Amino acid sequence: MKMPSTCSLGGKLLKTLLLAVSIGFLSLSEPAHAGVLFAFSNTHSAQVLTINGTDTFNTATSEFTPHIRNQGWWSATASGHNIIDNYVVGSFEGETFNNFFTFDLASLDHAATSATLTIQTAGTTTSGLPVTYSLWDVSTSAAVLSFNTGPSAAIFTDLGSGTNYATIGVGPYPSPLVITLNAAAIADINQAAGGFFSIGGTLTPSTPAIPEPGTLVLSGLALIGLAAKFRRRVR
Repeated sequence: MKMPSTCSLGGKLLKTLLLAVSIGFLSLSEPAHAGVLFAFSNTHSAQVLTINGTDTFNTATSEFTPHIRNQGWWSATASGHNIIDNYVVGSFEGETFNNFFTFDLASLDHAATSATLTIQTAGTTTSGLPVTYSLWDVSTSAAVLSFNTGPSAAIFTDLGSGTNYATIGVGPYPSPLVITLNAAAIADINQAAGGFFSIGGTLTPSTPAIPEPGTLVLSGLALIGLAAKFRRRVR
C-alpha cells in the first residue's frame, strides 16, 4: 500500500485548518434567537410587586384603561393594542418585544428594604430556551406606558436599558416566576413611593460566548502559520 507523502500530509493539514477558520468566520454571522416568554399571557392576570415580604401591589390597581391591567409590551416596529394586556417579551414572527409592569405605590408609607416581582406564567409558551430575562428602570411616564398602542422605538429601548433591577436565566420555568429585585430597584421604589413605579423587561439569548472577530482572525492566522511551518519542515 502506498503511503501518503509528508508534503501531501502538510497540504491536507493546511486545507483542513483553512476550512475550520472559514467555518468560524461564518458562525459570526449566524443570527441569535432570543425566543419568547409569556407569549399568550392575555389572561387578565395581575402581576404582583411584594415589598418587605408582606406589602403587595399589583397591576390591577388604578388601571389607566378600565379592566385592562397596567402591564403590556412595546415594540420598535409592531403596533400594539390598548385593549390587550398581554405582556409578551422576546422575538416572535420577525418582531421583537419588551414588556412592562406598572404599580401604584400610593399606599406605601414606609421604607422598602426588599422586593420581589411575581409574574404569572400559566397559559404561556416559550421557544429558544434557555434565555436571559432582565428587568430595568423605566423613565416613560406610567400613563404613556399603559397606552401601549405603539410602535415606539424610544419606549422599546427604555424598557430594556438603563438601571438594571434583576437578571435571571430562564429555562423550563415555574409558575409563577418570582424574581428578587436588587438594591437599585429598592432605591427607586423608595423614591417612587406615593406614585407609580414601572419595571421594564427584555430578553436576550443565553448562548456560549463567541470570540471577538479580532481574536478569531489572530487564531486563524496562527493556525495557518503553523500549517505552513509544518510543510516547510517536512519537505
